[in-house]
Amino acid sequence: MKIGDRVRFLNEIGGGTIAGFQSHQIVLVEDEDGFQIPVSRSDVVVTNMDDYSTSRAIKSKTNALEKKQNQEQEHKNHSIKALLHEEIADDDSDDSSFFEEPEITFKKPIEERKGGDLLNLYLAFVPQNPLNITQSSFKAYIINDCNYYVQCAYASLQESNHNLRFQGEIAPNTQLAIEDVDLEMLNDLSRISLQAFFYKKEKVFIGKPAFNIRLKLDPVKFYKSHVFVENDFFESPALLYHLIIDDEPLASSSMKIASTLDFATDKDTKNVQSQDKRFIRQKDSDILVVDLHAHELLDTTAGMRPEDIRDYQMEKFNEIMEHYKNRRGQKIVFIHGKGNGVLRQSIIHELNYKYKKVQYQDASFLEYGYGATQVVIK
Repeated sequence: MKIGDRVRFLNEIGGGTIAGFQSHQIVLVEDEDGFQIPVSRSDVVVTNMDDYSTSRAIKSKTNALEKKQNQEQEHKNHSIKALLHEEIADDDSDDSSFFEEPEITFKKPIEERKGGDLLNLYLAFVPQNPLNITQSSFKAYIINDCNYYVQCAYASLQESNHNLRFQGEIAPNTQLAIEDVDLEMLNDLSRISLQAFFYKKEKVFIGKPAFNIRLKLDPVKFYKSHVFVENDFFESPALLYHLIIDDEPLASSSMKIASTLDFATDKDTKNVQSQDKRFIRQKDSDILVVDLHAHELLDTTAGMRPEDIRDYQMEKFNEIMEHYKNRRGQKIVFIHGKGNGVLRQSIIHELNYKYKKVQYQDASFLEYGYGATQVVIK
């Protein structure tokens, strides 16, 4: 029995041509209207053989069906051991030599979800021992949350050198484990490069751009349980970095994890504001206001030391400055609060030694009080 054979149904009128095999026991019979009907191979017989072979096949199938029906009537009085013996005997007595082992040709089509044509890509780290994060290893995943296939090259960076850690295809709306990460490996993952391009198979699709994303990871974050959050992809908490959201690469994760992306080209203000609308707002056409208060940046500070919170605030400060450092005339107001002045001193230190081509001063007291610094990009 092979593709192209003419067959007829044994239990009903009709037949057709074998178009493929859904499994070793299920054949796809295409009728005269072009519909493919899945049918058990025991319920069809090939008709494009010589008359003797056809008659033999029909007789063999008919006898097998009658024998099976008679045995079903006797099963109630038989022991389990006898039934097992009979099943084995039936398999041996079946005229299986009449059929060749078919090639499986049926492929279940990829199911697409509504709204899934916008690209969304995540990098995720799932702790293997969530109850003891400080001693846990992690499993890294790439999550392809869209209707496109994605071909990825994932590498760690040491200066300008790449160390390829994963390369392959990820099916639509799936996540793929790409490597196991222990605590000793975290320093090697401080800088990551991910190249990705998207496509669909066996159908016309709207083309999407290729992406070359560089991600900075802070190994310290992996020791803090609060950054591992409940999510829609795993049963356990995970550290998620949202690399691409709705076709656009972003500079922070959707879970408000402290991460920084380096882009080859500058992004507009609208994209930066979309990272977290709570702490960034556009005051007017040339002033951006960034609130660095911890309650604006984080959902909770439980379990965090003061120095951990300050490190997080400075990461956000540097993220904004890196984004706008070449945009001449841009004014940015950083609201840091008065407090004990430690955060302000850290900001002034960065401005003096890292961003020397800027001017800074205390922001308007009437609008922001004592706890704000205004930066002007020159």
